[in-house]
Amino acid sequence: MYRMLGATADGAVGGESFSEMLAQHMAAEFERVYRIDLRNHARAMMKLRGSAEAAKLVLTTQTSANTFVDSLHAGRDFDCSISRARFESLCGHLFQQALQPLQDLMAQLGLCSDDIQKVVLCGGASRVPRLRSLICEMFPGAEIPGGFPPDEVVAMGAAVQAGLLLAAAGEVWTGGAQAETNELNYKVECSAQDIFVKVVNGNDDEMRLVIPSGTPLPVRRQHMFCASSSVPAIYLRVLEGEANIPLAQVFFSTIHTTDLKFRYFLVFKKCWCVSIPIHDPELEAQT
Repeated sequence: MYRMLGATADGAVGGESFSEMLAQHMAAEFERVYRIDLRNHARAMMKLRGSAEAAKLVLTTQTSANTFVDSLHAGRDFDCSISRARFESLCGHLFQQALQPLQDLMAQLGLCSDDIQKVVLCGGASRVPRLRSLICEMFPGAEIPGGFPPDEVVAMGAAVQAGLLLAAAGEVWTGGAQAETNELNYKVECSAQDIFVKVVNGNDDEMRLVIPSGTPLPVRRQHMFCASSSVPAIYLRVLEGEANIPLAQVFFSTIHTTDLKFRYFLVFKKCWCVSIPIHDPELEAQT
């Protein structure tokens, strides 16, 4: 099951933004040659935008593109050649603006580039080589599949996920009456209530939400708890319920460690959990 941790978008940046930048460049070239500003002529700009879109598609696979517009304005034809390097120079600030939502989302989720194993690009703008190379530089260790059309990624992903659900449920989609009655159901085990970890150190208690209700199981979560050097041990209690209703909390497990050189992972499967101590050399070096 896929689980969305977060989402962000910038509607001001996309494939149309790159095409518009090319169209403005062509309008400036026409003005340089004929001393006529086309930016206030809607019909001429519409022709330039169509030509810019075609040139952008050519530049995704070739190093240069030639555009020709017949009778662009007042019977004048327009011929222009643009290189990929010039296109990347014109759209450089747009590329950086397109990457900014990714950086903001990573910071919001507390992730770094090393935490990402695969990046799936979708949409026509993902064909632009410079944009793909910037994403590769942003996630150097991630796999970026490129064996399918980017315009069909969303539809293909939805179809694959639906196939996985049907296979797991042991059903075969036949359509027709079955589709109308909506008889296909697939049950997913998930946490019924919030799961907390309570840190008990003397008189100071801290309750931290680690798994929200509705999270598909099994699941593994990692949270960092800080302790001062004067604390000889850490006592953790794993509870299920609501933080503001102590009587409704269900006791799950206890972690009591005197060796702070280990990092513990909590793995939850249905109605039980297990703590896995993993030796961490970085923690040992800090002590």
